[in-house]
Amino acid sequence: MRNKKYRLLILIACAMLLVSMVGTALMESAFIGVKRTEYNINLTDLAAKIEENNAKTGRDIQIHFSQNKISNFHFRLFVPTSATAENPAPAIVCCHGGTNVLELQMPLYVELARRGYVVISMDMAGHGESSNAINGMTSNSNGMLAAVEFLMSMPEVDPNNIGVTGHSFGNSSCVNTLAVLNTPGSTQRVKAWVDGDGLRYLASVTPDIAEGLYLTIGVAKYGETNMPNGYAFLSGPTAQNLLGIFSPGFTGKEAVNGQWYDASGPVDTPPAGTPLDTDGGLKIVQYKGTHPMWHFSLPTTAIAINGFYESLGVPAGRSLIPANKQIWPLEVCFELLGLLGFFLLLFPVVALLAETKLFSRIKRSYPEDKALPAFKNGRSALITVLTIAACMLFSYFSYAWLGKFNDTGPDGPSLFNANAYPAEGMATNFVALWTLLCGAFTLVTILLNYGARWLFGKKDREKLGNPFGSLAVDSVSQFLYTVLFAFVVVGILYIPVAIAGLVFKADFRICTLAVQVGSLRWLPTVLLRYLPLWLMFYVPYAAMNANTRFKDMPEWLSTLICTLANGLPLTIFLIVQYSNIFTKGTVMPYNSMAGLIAFTLIPVLAFAAVSSRYIYKKTGSAWAAGMINGLIFCLMMVYGNAWRTDFFLM
Repeated sequence: MRNKKYRLLILIACAMLLVSMVGTALMESAFIGVKRTEYNINLTDLAAKIEENNAKTGRDIQIHFSQNKISNFHFRLFVPTSATAENPAPAIVCCHGGTNVLELQMPLYVELARRGYVVISMDMAGHGESSNAINGMTSNSNGMLAAVEFLMSMPEVDPNNIGVTGHSFGNSSCVNTLAVLNTPGSTQRVKAWVDGDGLRYLASVTPDIAEGLYLTIGVAKYGETNMPNGYAFLSGPTAQNLLGIFSPGFTGKEAVNGQWYDASGPVDTPPAGTPLDTDGGLKIVQYKGTHPMWHFSLPTTAIAINGFYESLGVPAGRSLIPANKQIWPLEVCFELLGLLGFFLLLFPVVALLAETKLFSRIKRSYPEDKALPAFKNGRSALITVLTIAACMLFSYFSYAWLGKFNDTGPDGPSLFNANAYPAEGMATNFVALWTLLCGAFTLVTILLNYGARWLFGKKDREKLGNPFGSLAVDSVSQFLYTVLFAFVVVGILYIPVAIAGLVFKADFRICTLAVQVGSLRWLPTVLLRYLPLWLMFYVPYAAMNANTRFKDMPEWLSTLICTLANGLPLTIFLIVQYSNIFTKGTVMPYNSMAGLIAFTLIPVLAFAAVSSRYIYKKTGSAWAAGMINGLIFCLMMVYGNAWRTDFFLM
């Protein structure tokens, strides 16, 4: 009966995964009436395609980027059915922010392509599947310059109606592309730019760049990375400087929220879908949100849609779709369904594999309730509470302390230099170092907990057992089979992830919490350099989780205590951080990225408590629990962020 239950769970999980990947693919193609094409291409071949398109169209799109046949540029192209050589459409390049991938621009590329724009969503250099080298080859635009010129050459695109947009660091790509193309006398100008809370890059805007440009700026009032500038941006120096460039006739002290300005001053917003009848303009929209909300909220997506409608107009042959009529949350549902299916699949796979003849040898006895300590014993309860409290305090304050570093890569601890640990410092290496510290503290805490029980429980010393008993192995071969078990479990879980990525060009996610595929070239570095850091936490944590059981407490309750202990420290960190942001317009003296990353870590840590207990219950091995969790969460973090090394050149 149990095997039938597990097989049913596998069928349910696989159905969720299949619906997710198919639904995601359809949301980006048939459901919105576009043809979706995936490009993994070197810049020499991309230049050749531009020349081929020039021959077809009679255009003379000049190539401003360098070329080679080694470095890869990955982007996704969306061509609406209404865009043809006879009816060319405006086109837009979307660029994600730092330590993200192109899927983070999903709300924009779905809504813009649905409205008839030809759209490219790109992996920035060193992110996703794009090589680091393409940044320098495209004038530090992370590849955007090449994407824009490719769009300009396409027969289905109106080369005089090109837009770009970025979130956060993605706006460095925008401004550097404009610096190359929007020059005096240029015939390859970008007409519209929607800046998604990338305020620091606006200082690079010059009169040459601004000539004929329609610039829409989305400013997060509570933007973590822009404090305190975002809080009072409308009257701040950056806004005043931009008004001086775009609207020298304006004499006010503060820009009006949502107001267009041209050379003479304020301009009336045109009717919905009608482009401005001006020679360029500036609009600043301050939204009451946070920095990551730009790529994951209905109001900010509407800001971008309106910015392009008011600068590029409604594509020919298409009807106006109001900016507030958005369907991308449906794709979020598909993606989330797959993420839930991925984690659900873990449980039956572990249970069924543990019963096979090959892996039955890894199993050890699961301690019976009568062999466990009693929580109602006042001394035992006090020691347990103090142990959990110590772990939570260390988790909070170590995270806050590391958050004081602007970047734990080149400017942070020397342990994580770019050569030894080439992942992006402000995300992966930050978490790696914090994970390492918490793992070391967990080992110490296990020993202190045991020592306290031994010291204050003289009558029960013989019942204490081994504090690391859940990590005991009967033989070297049993340990090696446990390692194999962990890799087989995770390998099975990643089969649907690979199918989703390679066949359907989809992944499983909710915002930045994602499971996705990546290049096999990364695996040696991931497994040899990064995985040990994750194991340093998840293996000791699995032992502590196994020790936090009591004969007079239901299993679900002790698991819940572990879950809350894992997630609460960073939840409190966020509450404190955002209380400062919302009430004072300032952040705590920590790196803003620490707050952003915490949103992803909290559900991961909470789930680890549940999965760790379950795997231990099915195998009797904390090694299996720690290795499986360490593998999954290491792969999730490292494959979803940026790299400083092109691995094929190593």
